[in-house]
Amino acid sequence: MTDSSMSELTHEPATTLRHALGLRGRGAPIARPWRIFGVAACLVIIALVSIYTLVMRRAQQDAATDATVLTTNLATTLADQVSRAVQTVELMMQEAARGTEGTGFTPEVTALLQDLPQLRAVVVAD
Repeated sequence: MTDSSMSELTHEPATTLRHALGLRGRGAPIARPWRIFGVAACLVIIALVSIYTLVMRRAQQDAATDATVLTTNLATTLADQVSRAVQTVELMMQEAARGTEGTGFTPEVTALLQDLPQLRAVVVAD
């Protein structure tokens, strides 16, 4: 090997990197800032896309968690309301069964029937 080919093989890493990016020619050094700008622009774009992806994934996870909590709360509330409605109808039906014994509904039961549409539906169905 000649001395010039030996010196090409023993470049410093910074020199090799510049040569790989085309920032330094074999002859006189010529600065090419457009390549540095291109590399920097690509890195910025990659960083922005990565951040956007992470933020969107986190937002979707938060939305799914919030939806689960809201659905659970809605189901609990609906179950409580249905339980109260059924309990009210059950109590009124027991009251009506004790008081009617073939004579019809008492005025109190009739007034309560007007306030409870679900009980009216049960009485009409019977």
